[in-house]
Amino acid sequence: MYAGSTGCSRVAGTRTVNCDIPALASGATTTRTFAADAGLLTLGSLVATAKRTASSPTDPNAANDQASRTCTALTSLIVRC
Repeated sequence: MYAGSTGCSRVAGTRTVNCDIPALASGATTTRTFAADAGLLTLGSLVATAKRTASSPTDPNAANDQASRTCTALTSLIVRC
């Protein structure tokens, strides 16, 4: 696992990357980049999930604070998202 973006760090011993995001205006978006090793014999679905764990002030619409993306490992060298 590689935490590529500034403000992101890998949690040792886990498959978790934490990224600090500065305050965003309503409707604004941001992007963070990271990479994960799929493993030599990995095939099938891989799911990456991003979620807000804390904010100040609190988000009035917590229902939209998580997103997932499913990728498919076709071979150990080809992963499509």
